[in-house]
Amino acid sequence: MTNQPLNLDDWLVRIRQAKDASTVYKILDEFRPLDWTDKERAEMFRIYIKVLDTLSKAAPPSGKGQKAAAAQENDGPVWYEKM
Repeated sequence: MTNQPLNLDDWLVRIRQAKDASTVYKILDEFRPLDWTDKERAEMFRIYIKVLDTLSKAAPPSGKGQKAAAAQENDGPVWYEKM
């Protein structure tokens, strides 16, 4: 057995305190192999989806995504204008 807490509430607190999506996924990787009921897994699912949604809304768009969006907007004339 691992040293991980077996109390679901402890896991939910850890997920809620995650600062980024990679931390959420790391916690989930630790959570998954342990013995949980379907109800407990459903509760974890509900919370981590809510946390990921909140994190994605709070996070500013990455520079990489902005550059791709800008390139897509300014890609020049469409194919039929080039003819």
